[in-house]
Amino acid sequence: MPYSRQKRKEFFSFLFLLIIVSFPVVIPGQDVFQLIRFQFGATDIDHFTKNELLESQNSLILSLDYNDYIRQYDSHRKLISGAGSLNQVNYIYIRPGSRWQYGLDFSLGHAKSEFNNQESVTSLTGINNYSSHQGALSVAVSDGIALWGIGFKFQSIDNNIPLQINSFPVSNNPAINQYFLDYLEPCFGTNLVFEEDIKLLQPILFSSFPLNKSIFFTLSFSQSRYSLFQQLKYTNNSNILQLTGSRKINIEGTIITNSAKLTLKSNNWHFTPHLIVHDSRLNLDLKNLLPLDITLDLPDLGWLAGTRKGFDIGYSSANGEFAYQINFGLMTIAADADVSTPVLGRELLPIAHGVIAELKGQANTQHFNLSKTWQHSNIFITGSLDYSHAYYDLSVNGDAIIEFGFASVPVNAPLQYHFQIGELSIQTVYRLKQCSIGYRFRQYLPYFNRVDSSELKFRPEKPAPDLKTRGGGQHHIYLTINLD
Repeated sequence: MPYSRQKRKEFFSFLFLLIIVSFPVVIPGQDVFQLIRFQFGATDIDHFTKNELLESQNSLILSLDYNDYIRQYDSHRKLISGAGSLNQVNYIYIRPGSRWQYGLDFSLGHAKSEFNNQESVTSLTGINNYSSHQGALSVAVSDGIALWGIGFKFQSIDNNIPLQINSFPVSNNPAINQYFLDYLEPCFGTNLVFEEDIKLLQPILFSSFPLNKSIFFTLSFSQSRYSLFQQLKYTNNSNILQLTGSRKINIEGTIITNSAKLTLKSNNWHFTPHLIVHDSRLNLDLKNLLPLDITLDLPDLGWLAGTRKGFDIGYSSANGEFAYQINFGLMTIAADADVSTPVLGRELLPIAHGVIAELKGQANTQHFNLSKTWQHSNIFITGSLDYSHAYYDLSVNGDAIIEFGFASVPVNAPLQYHFQIGELSIQTVYRLKQCSIGYRFRQYLPYFNRVDSSELKFRPEKPAPDLKTRGGGQHHIYLTINLD
């Protein structure tokens, strides 16, 4: 018998609830603004340039970043807050000689952030406590004609997220409640803990050399490798005695991104063209940690794999006080998942449900930047305007593996949306003989607009409360000390 619109919506909710229960969203704990840039394919590689090695430098840079991610209020109190900071020390040593030029750049940093929505009225609340230690080393040498260099970045991330489930879903279908939803609270409880231990290793190679008397070619390559270990801890109080007690689900895998950048530069040109190609791969496995004497539950809860491949082409130009940059990109995206819940309980027979899902499509991106610098005596002021846009054209296919004779309606739905972000920044630097002091403020202005007509909804169909949202600001303060 054909399914009504309401029945299809109910199935969509049921299908993606299975994904949420079986597979917590995996995002490496890092700067939220970096995650936003990742949506536009940003994979730029920083390193020494040949011209930078021509000017002697021996300096120590102390910097502090404060990120005001989000603050949300109703008429009475703050409901959601998210903020982070980064303390970093950076040492740069450059010595140009008559024949050889050398450069060394070394940095260490510590970042932390907190997200808190415990005062909100959402179904899931908690506190995200994020801590990261990071470092980078870059070494370059030039003979005045060509340049060769190597770099290395590392990052260690710890994340602890106590979660509280304030309400569980309820279906209009009594059978779905009886054989699935009613078992969620006894199985997982209302208090959970999600922990992350993530390691990043990123080697970088770069080189510049002349193609002819006027054109220089620069090639850089980077491979970033995130090793992920995530764990969901909960207490099982289901109606199967052997499964009760403290339980753990492990999520382990890697995210590997290869990036290469090619740049052409000439003193006869007013612009510098570049091409970036990138390839990211995600592989994750879900393991249900079971005592040796338990054979009733499922030890393997499935897997998720994904790829993102693309390129970014553009050019930059600097003419005195003005500078601008234009980029265009294209990405293809694919992800597959085959996941299952653990055994939730018993209704004559043990209950566990699963889902098979596929996401695929492409995204095209555009990025524009314009900046201008003013100088008054020893004070330098730089204003910058950025605009980035990405259009994602995706399709979602999925089917539920449902027990007890439930009919499964496969999902085949489009997912299309525009993601735009504007950036306004102003930087002031006061330069003295032995030091300089700088301050930069940057404001991010994101906008998300979904444009497909799919019945696949990720937000409840009810009026949004009257809330005030603030945030998106970044403060950067630094002190540069000349050691010569």
